[in-house]
Amino acid sequence: MDFNFIPENIRIPKVLIEFNENLSASTKQVLNACVWGQRLATGTVAAGEARRITNAAQAEEYWGRGSQIAEMFRVIKAVNPFFETWGIALDDDVAGVAGTQTMTFTGSATEAGTHVAYIGGRRYKIGVASGDTQDVQATAAADVINADGRRSVDAAVDGVNANQINLVARHDGETGNSIDLRMNYYGEKTPAGTAVAFGAATMTGGTTNPDVTDAINAMGSDWYNYIIHPYTDAANLTIIETQLELNYQPPRQQGSRSFTAHRGTHTSSTTYGNGRNSGHVTSFGTMISPAPVWIWAAMCGIISADSLAKHPAKQMNGLKVPAVEGYVLAPKPIDRWTEEENNLALFDGISTSTVGADGEVYLQWVITMYQKNTAGIEDDALLLVNDVELRERVRFEKIATFAPYARHLLAEDNARPAPGVEMIQPKSALVVMLNLYRNQEAKGWVQDYEGYKATALAAIDADVKTRLNIADQPKHVRPLGVLAINTQTRR
Repeated sequence: MDFNFIPENIRIPKVLIEFNENLSASTKQVLNACVWGQRLATGTVAAGEARRITNAAQAEEYWGRGSQIAEMFRVIKAVNPFFETWGIALDDDVAGVAGTQTMTFTGSATEAGTHVAYIGGRRYKIGVASGDTQDVQATAAADVINADGRRSVDAAVDGVNANQINLVARHDGETGNSIDLRMNYYGEKTPAGTAVAFGAATMTGGTTNPDVTDAINAMGSDWYNYIIHPYTDAANLTIIETQLELNYQPPRQQGSRSFTAHRGTHTSSTTYGNGRNSGHVTSFGTMISPAPVWIWAAMCGIISADSLAKHPAKQMNGLKVPAVEGYVLAPKPIDRWTEEENNLALFDGISTSTVGADGEVYLQWVITMYQKNTAGIEDDALLLVNDVELRERVRFEKIATFAPYARHLLAEDNARPAPGVEMIQPKSALVVMLNLYRNQEAKGWVQDYEGYKATALAAIDADVKTRLNIADQPKHVRPLGVLAINTQTRR
């Protein structure tokens, strides 16, 4: 019998009992998400510090009310307040430029009414009295926008044209170019005698996102299962893809699913998708949505993370992405992709969504950006986010299951140890593997136990006698995608 703490050379009469938790250890993995986004100077926590966030107010205190990352947490906690989430804020890049745009008012009002502007998916109601000049309307609009502590832009009346206000994104970088600008999303009426026009449909001119290397460094050796961020520029995506591949492979074995979002037409979105090829990154196509990409990434990311955490093989098809915290998400009908366009996007690495009859957004099919193998041939081995997630979860359970054997002896199958001797042999290792497979089969993760049993092998390495080699061929359960029925009517 092997003991870890009770000494062999004790003669004093005693009853000694040591505890061994190997048989009671749990393999259940506690999953979490890490959110990256930009902070404002009003925050109390510096960039590059990981903090656990339990509510939206906490994020606002740490990183500034209305900051990109605080707004991401606001919608995340509105959708799922119980999922464990951490945040790592980034400062605007020193070389970054903020996106800008103009908002111009013309005509004096001949009736009282309200201008209703939608900026970054948030609604701004600007009261207009009969007789208000265009200059008065512009000043009122700037005041209304700036009064919103959660705004994505700052507004100022132009120094030359008093009927124009200049909008500046509160954060530098390319993400600011996703701030949508429009009037009367719900068909509201502009007061008679007046007109309002934005210089373009979005903010423009934003350049240079912060370098995500700072966020990666801040994570250190901690394992975050899901990473949610708004960055889709090539430089940052390359850094993310490279790091996540390193984390995924041995020896680290701490892979993560990365969720981001891309705004654009079908053509620009699929062009962007075709330029990537990672099985660790999921990018949601927002179409021409009123809400900015960081809100889409946060909403779709936390909904997907929660679904995968509950069951890694289940797809997110049909899960609602609710309009919360004052954000309008759904694109107008003219800006929504058709079924054919969604299908094409799914061949170009873009995850898709639809808009229901209730005007709400629903996830359709969530994939990774993986499209080709190392030979450049079309491949779907890592296409579904579920496939990669299942690999990760199955691997974790194998590691956790064998962890209690760290101090065991290793012997061939013909060894006959005395009862209680902590020893592992190829045949006993296979029993452990088969029992684990049965357990995972019961969860609905894997299938074909008999096929698995027939192909599982274990042997002590021929050269390194302290090494036990195991080969297995699990067959994962996959989500239902297409249900094809061939109906042949009879006379």
